[in-house]
Amino acid sequence: MIQCERCGNQYTFDDRQPVIMPDCGHTFCEFCVADILTTMPKICGNSTCKRPVVTLQLEKFVKNQQLLQIMQQLKNGNDHSMNGLGEGGSLGMFTSCTRHMDKKVEYFCKTCSDTVCARCIFDEHNGHELVQIEDMATSLKQNVLDLQKMILNASRLNDENSKLLDQTRDELSRLKFQQLKNIDKGFADLFRKLEEKKMELKTEFEKKFRAEEQRLMTKMSMIAGNFEEISNIQRIFDELLTFIDHNQDAKILQKATDMTTFMHKSFTDLDIITKN
Repeated sequence: MIQCERCGNQYTFDDRQPVIMPDCGHTFCEFCVADILTTMPKICGNSTCKRPVVTLQLEKFVKNQQLLQIMQQLKNGNDHSMNGLGEGGSLGMFTSCTRHMDKKVEYFCKTCSDTVCARCIFDEHNGHELVQIEDMATSLKQNVLDLQKMILNASRLNDENSKLLDQTRDELSRLKFQQLKNIDKGFADLFRKLEEKKMELKTEFEKKFRAEEQRLMTKMSMIAGNFEEISNIQRIFDELLTFIDHNQDAKILQKATDMTTFMHKSFTDLDIITKN
């Protein structure tokens, strides 16, 4: 019969029925499951699993129907009723040896990977590694159950990884959108500041240009006044030369004061003009 891997007792159809742990998929008898749920720490009884037990609702701890079916088949002696597996023999009270039809299969030869009867042990399987047929069948069925658990666990892990990848993808999309939004905002602020700086520079330039233009206009106005002043001096100077050319020295000296005043003023004005 099949034993509970935690306590070593055989599963029964009454008080030691096989129960599946909902958190990891391992199977233990009802006594062991009750013990696990009432002791600390609450961990799986499998020596390689040791997964924490977080599910405490009793309705989630269901019987392992596949294992119960196998137990029923073993009880009825139908060792070959597992979905038609196996060749030769019969479905009666015992399975016949394929070489000695009147003999019951009782052992499994690990050396040849074949079922054998008591007579085979002394013939072609003499000296081979043999085990009881029940032990080998139990081991094989346990391997099937272990594979089932591995499939369930792999499916669960793959589903968790898929959900994690979906979450990661959504987070990447969110970060991408946020980063692109930040870039747009950053460049918009930069363009605004550049526009403000451009207007500031243009305003400053126009202010300097107007000041320079005003200074130039003042200079031009002063130069125009200088032209007029030089023209007046030139006109009086020409009159003075004409007066000197057409009069005697005595007559000229009578105007000496006026001539000296004119020349002094002219020298002063022309000196100012040349220094500007």
